[in-house]
Amino acid sequence: MRTLPLLRQNDSKSLVFLLVIFLTGIAVALQFSTLSLFLANDINANSLLIGLFYAVNAVAGILVSQLLASYSDNNSALKQIIISCCIAGVLMSTLFAFNRNYWLLLIFGVLLSSIASTTSPLLFAHAREYTKQQKKDSNMFITVMRSLYSLAWVVGPPISFVIAIDYGFFFLYLVATIMFLFCTLVVMLKLPKSTNPKFTQAHKINVWENRDVRLLFTASTLMWTSNNMYRISMPLYVFYSLHLNEKLAGIMMGIAACVEIPAMLVSGYYTRKIGKHNMMLISASAGILFYGGLLYFHTQNQLLEIQLFCAMFVGILASTGMCYFQDLLGHAPCIGTTLYSNTMKAGAVISGVLSGVVTKWFGFHGVFETSLLLIIISLICLSKMDKGKCYKT
Repeated sequence: MRTLPLLRQNDSKSLVFLLVIFLTGIAVALQFSTLSLFLANDINANSLLIGLFYAVNAVAGILVSQLLASYSDNNSALKQIIISCCIAGVLMSTLFAFNRNYWLLLIFGVLLSSIASTTSPLLFAHAREYTKQQKKDSNMFITVMRSLYSLAWVVGPPISFVIAIDYGFFFLYLVATIMFLFCTLVVMLKLPKSTNPKFTQAHKINVWENRDVRLLFTASTLMWTSNNMYRISMPLYVFYSLHLNEKLAGIMMGIAACVEIPAMLVSGYYTRKIGKHNMMLISASAGILFYGGLLYFHTQNQLLEIQLFCAMFVGILASTGMCYFQDLLGHAPCIGTTLYSNTMKAGAVISGVLSGVVTKWFGFHGVFETSLLLIIISLICLSKMDKGKCYKT
C-alpha cells in the first residue's frame, strides 16, 4: 500500500507539514477541550454567557476563516499568512493565560481564535499545492495529515484535563502558547514557500455558482450536524434512557476515535481506485447503517459493534471530504479547504440548537431519527453531483 511515498523519498519538507499539523492540532485541542470549564471556574461565567461565547466563536470562525481563505488564494505569500495565523495562536493563548475578563476574551480572544483556527485549513491547502508541484500523491498525503490532526484530538483532550485539573488553566494556556510559538518558528524556518501562479486566478471563481460545490457543502454540513447531534446526546441516552454504565459512552467514543484513523488511511488508498464521489457515498451509507442501528440496538455489545460504521462514516468524511472540496475548487485550494472546514463549524452550530429542541419534544430517539433523516438527505445530495466534474489543476 502506497501510504507515504513522500516520506520514503526522505522529503524533509513533508515532515514539516506533518509536524506542524499535529502540534497545532494538539494546541487547539488543549485549549478548547476544557474551555467551558475554564469559563465557568476561572471567569465565573454563567451558562448563558458560556453558550454565547461558543456561538460567537463558531460564527466568527466561519466568517474570518472564509475571508482569510479568499485572501490567501489571491496572494502567493501563503507561507507568511500561515505564520500570521500561528502568531495569532500565540497571542490568543497568552491572552487566555493572563486575562480573566469575560468581555475581553469574547472580543479579542474570539478574533484571535478565529485567525488561529485557520492555520490548519491553510496548511492542508498549502500541502496539496506543494505535493502537486513535487508530482506526488497529494490525496494520500492530505489523508495522512488529516489522520495526524485527528490523532491530536485523541490525545489532546485527556492531556488538557490532566493539566487543567492538576496545574491550573494558567499553566495549560502557557503550554499552548509555547506550542504555537514553536510551530511559528518551524513554519518560518522550514516550511516551503508557495510558488503556484494559480493563486492569482482565485478571484475569477465564484464558488457558489458551482452546483456541485453547493451540493457537497450541503451534504457535508448535514453529515457533520448528525455526528455532532450524536456526540451531544449519546452520553445522556446511554445513562438515562438505556440505564447502562456511564463509562460506556466514553468507551464508545474511544473505540470510534481509534478506528477513525485507520479508516481515513484506508479510504485514502481506495479513493485512488474508486474515486472520491463513490467514497463519499460509502461514508453516507455507513452513516445510515450507524444511525439506523442506534434506533434498534440497545445492548452494550451491540452499541460497541456498530461503532465500526460510525468510524467509517466520520473517517471517510473527514479525509475524502476535504480532498473532494479541493478537487472541485482546484484554482482556489484555500477556499476549498476552508469551505470543508466550515461545514464542520456550521454543523456544530446547527447541532447545538437542533439537538436541544428535538430532545425536548421527541426524546433521544427523535435525535437519532433526525440524524438518520439528515444523512439520507446528504446521500441524495451526493447522488445528484456530477462525479466527473471538477476544476482542473
